[in-house]
Amino acid sequence: MHIHFWTRPVELRTYLGDLRRITSTEEAVKFLLMNWPLTAHGQPMRGQQRFVMAIRNATSVDDARSTFIEACMSIGLQVIEGS
Repeated sequence: MHIHFWTRPVELRTYLGDLRRITSTEEAVKFLLMNWPLTAHGQPMRGQQRFVMAIRNATSVDDARSTFIEACMSIGLQVIEGS
């Protein structure tokens, strides 16, 4: 597997208040797949699959990073450093 490291990491605050530092596209995908909010029925809320497809279709590492930031903001995570 190729690791696509970002030139600038993204720092964010989780729902529990923990600070997380994401440094690569692969780490971003793992983080959001494990932390995406669930519906009352235990299914991932809308947008998760759209995020995965956007990352897959990203044309550059910076594009993938931007997609991750947008996804975090769309599910209510606080992005501390990332723009």
